[in-house]
Amino acid sequence: MAKNIVLIGGGPAATAAVEAIMEAGCRDPVVLVSDEAGPVNCRCLLSRVVSGEMAVGEMGWRPESFYRDMGVEAIWEERAVRIDPRARRVELAGGQWLEYRALLLATGASPVRPAVPGAELPGIHTLRTGADAMAIGRAADTAREAVVVGGGLVGLEAAEAFASRGVAVTVVEAREHLMPEQLDARAGEMLAASLKALGVEVRCGAAVASFVPGAGGRGLAVELAGGGSLTAGLVVLATGVRPVIELAAGAGAEIRQGVIVDEHMQTSLSDVYAAGDVAEVYDPVLEKNVVPGTWNVAVAQGRVAGRNMAGVPASYRPCLTAMHAGQIAGLAFAVVGQANVPEEGAFEVHTMYRAEPPVYRRLVLKDGRLVGALLVGDVSRAGVYQAYVARKYRVSAGDRDDLLHGRAVLPLSLPLISGDLRKGVHNRCLNVL
Repeated sequence: MAKNIVLIGGGPAATAAVEAIMEAGCRDPVVLVSDEAGPVNCRCLLSRVVSGEMAVGEMGWRPESFYRDMGVEAIWEERAVRIDPRARRVELAGGQWLEYRALLLATGASPVRPAVPGAELPGIHTLRTGADAMAIGRAADTAREAVVVGGGLVGLEAAEAFASRGVAVTVVEAREHLMPEQLDARAGEMLAASLKALGVEVRCGAAVASFVPGAGGRGLAVELAGGGSLTAGLVVLATGVRPVIELAAGAGAEIRQGVIVDEHMQTSLSDVYAAGDVAEVYDPVLEKNVVPGTWNVAVAQGRVAGRNMAGVPASYRPCLTAMHAGQIAGLAFAVVGQANVPEEGAFEVHTMYRAEPPVYRRLVLKDGRLVGALLVGDVSRAGVYQAYVARKYRVSAGDRDDLLHGRAVLPLSLPLISGDLRKGVHNRCLNVL
């Protein structure tokens, strides 16, 4: 029987799994296969490569020697193309087969290109890897105008990077305000105002109809569905990502949004695990299955998978709900739980707003408990809100007032959440506790 532990992917989940395997004292050979050129980079720093503030080599989460020092055989720039779960082996694009005792799928997510004509034209980029960031940075050297399609976090970070380089940039968002999945209208308008102060043009409620070559074959024209067009030397598509499920699906693993896993991060296939942006787990706060898509969750899941593959039982029981946090044009924000729900039905919504300096808080309660919080401007106690949501703590009128006005502290009756919470929660490279 094969003794190899095989990891597919080189991101935070796979890296955390390697550390957990070694910490468990496992001495089985470990082989890692990644289609990227080298060790994982912190994706939250990609926009800094675009802006010229940082080189790709400075983005590393672990040093380049990490896998070698851990005794891991790392195979870079190679794709796994097929899993044979009965024979317990993985086929690589180059024809090599790797046998495994345990297998981790940490294949992550890939950018989604909108289904509009011309989306594959030269000069149209996505931003997911260090190579993407370098290509966009080179294009920005000569571009006078850029268009970012998509008003999510990745798109807004790219727009800010272009503005810092003096490139005229327009953000096109099909929905009515920026970051519509995470933020409500007021918070989206606050982000738009901060970007406009940097010279970024923001167009919400505008859908792209097509991309066509520019006049004389120079640059691109972005045709809008409602009429009119924008000229651009380059375009960045920031229209979301999707879990890379094909490898797991081809092997017969259970799939919904992502690869379904249990509390041990094991898939429906024997001794095959999944973690990170490809894994779908149950969120007890949201009360549904989700693909969290955050760095911290990927690390936690990777560690659980690694311990189980090493033969040390471990369970993934998130005591914290995922938090999405970041900073755009100097304006920080944090989103916890069901923060962006309508003010109707079972939800009770409370808000406060201050114009100068800009601060906005939105609390969502259900059955007397905090189920969501949106913070803009002041995120200094975001970890406290996260703890309230995660532990489903009953909120008194006094607690609600403290939460609404930024005076919240962890109540003595609230159990300790975890060492990580007490140390601080780091999401999107922003300390939010």
